[in-house]
Amino acid sequence: MSPSGKCIYCLIESGKEEEFAEEGVGEEGSAIYSVSAGGIAAVVGDSMSGSPLTMNKEELVKKLAAHQAVVEGVMKGHTVLPVKFGTTAMNNDEVASILLQGANQFRELLNNIRGKVEVDVVAFWNKTVFKDVLEEEPDIRKARDEVAAKGKEVTLEDSVKVGQMLAEALASREAEYARRIMGTLGDCSLDMRQNRIARDDMIVNTAFLIKEEDQKLFDDKVMDLNNEFNDLVDFRCVGPLPPYSFSTIEISRCSFEEIDDARKKLGLDPGADLAATKEAHLRLIPKLHPDRRQADPEAAKEFEEVTKAYQLLSRYFHQGGTSLNREDVESQVTVNVLEIDKL
Repeated sequence: MSPSGKCIYCLIESGKEEEFAEEGVGEEGSAIYSVSAGGIAAVVGDSMSGSPLTMNKEELVKKLAAHQAVVEGVMKGHTVLPVKFGTTAMNNDEVASILLQGANQFRELLNNIRGKVEVDVVAFWNKTVFKDVLEEEPDIRKARDEVAAKGKEVTLEDSVKVGQMLAEALASREAEYARRIMGTLGDCSLDMRQNRIARDDMIVNTAFLIKEEDQKLFDDKVMDLNNEFNDLVDFRCVGPLPPYSFSTIEISRCSFEEIDDARKKLGLDPGADLAATKEAHLRLIPKLHPDRRQADPEAAKEFEEVTKAYQLLSRYFHQGGTSLNREDVESQVTVNVLEIDKL
């Protein structure tokens, strides 16, 4: 969708229009409000000028923070289904059309996250970790002392050996601490998403999905871990947040070219429905299976292409597609739940 018109921040279950006090990504003072259709409402506002793809990093971070501030503000009074940053519609009428087309799926997703919040936990080694490892590992301490005693006669090989011993001991400890952290916090969580480990001193970088009423229990568990590790590990917790890592959705229009290519691979007419698609796939499976075409080097590739074509069309029909005609395809909205990787 084009980065103009109305920015969509999140979806809520509401049959009325509301206004919100937060500042969005549009011009200063532009209103943030909800557009309702089919019992679902989208929180929208004027879109930002310019595309996220061409913004400098500083401006992009500022706009992303504004987008999240709106979602987190709305969360104070509603269960929110976050929408991917940069999602826009041409106008309020198109927003309403999107809501009506995806109402059943949106409602199901909202039901799944009702009463749940996200807490992001990052655990870092304290700066004293190397000293602690040396105190608990006599072999490493002995090797270090022997290297120090050689003075100017120490070789690069000697130094590297001590460094490797220290790195191996720290990696073993890191795996054990990560296991204990994930196990303890996972016991009082509904789900978790492990994010990228971006720094050498980072042990865990994980988003946890928890019940709202379990927030204190979760916080107490983090405090227990902090005490258990004797301040060797520093914890940074952010939350409660909207469930960004578990339910941020991407809303997009279907690509007719992709759908039409899949239709042709299955030999379907433009008026075909889901039942015809299943029938065509079942008819082609035995005919194209690589086990029956072992002499054909293209067999595996063709079988994979037909399988992917069926999966695409099946997903299209399950999300409300009615036919494979261009008009129907281009008017259909698809909804995908994203995997969000946060540093």
